[in-house]
Amino acid sequence: MAICVSCEGLTGLQSVAAKPIRFRHAATLVCLLALSACGEPDTNVVARASHDFKGNFELFSYRAKPLKELGQAEAMAKKTFGQLAAKIKSPATIFMCLWRNPGHRKLDGDRPAEIFLSCSFAPTPVETPRSLPEMAGMYNTVDRANLKAMWEFKNGNYRLSRFDVEIQADRKSYRSKNQAADMPQIEVLQSEMTFPQNAGDPFQFNLQSQLPSRGNSGDTQDDLIVSVSFSGMAEAIPDWVNY
Repeated sequence: MAICVSCEGLTGLQSVAAKPIRFRHAATLVCLLALSACGEPDTNVVARASHDFKGNFELFSYRAKPLKELGQAEAMAKKTFGQLAAKIKSPATIFMCLWRNPGHRKLDGDRPAEIFLSCSFAPTPVETPRSLPEMAGMYNTVDRANLKAMWEFKNGNYRLSRFDVEIQADRKSYRSKNQAADMPQIEVLQSEMTFPQNAGDPFQFNLQSQLPSRGNSGDTQDDLIVSVSFSGMAEAIPDWVNY
């Protein structure tokens, strides 16, 4: 059963029925998402992002896959938490798109009361560095985008309560952090949204916005407005991901 997006209390937010995408539409979407820079389809692509900060960039998010060997962060977690961290593994690339129920509260059946979406995008599935210094170096050089969004189920509908975007392009960075009190002041268009009905369902999303640069809540840094678009599918977070 699809859930409609509620827009009450969010200025300019359009209310769109969350309709399941039929097979022919899904196939078209997969074909569009899977186009790599060389024109060949990449079956590991699950979502894409586009933005006009420092130019027109199209970036991709890739299927979550574990590596056989651990990275430094996972090794430290295992050493610190022991058996509690026994399942965690290093991801093949950190540029993946996942969702989880942060409060573990459920509605009827197994439907999540909250949905936290976390996606990272890059031009290619850059392999996860093994060491933390190498990871920091990669973050300073790769063109990328990060999306963190939250929906809370209130008064019969999922309502967007957080929409954070971070972009790096040509070694220049941009961010817009919008939560709680800031949400009515931005416009986020939602379409083709299919919310998960249980802990294992994928989350289909399509989001567009024009965002002001913003640091902490209520702090507008400058007059720069950046257009962003995010679409595709987020997998339910696997139990091996260290978050």
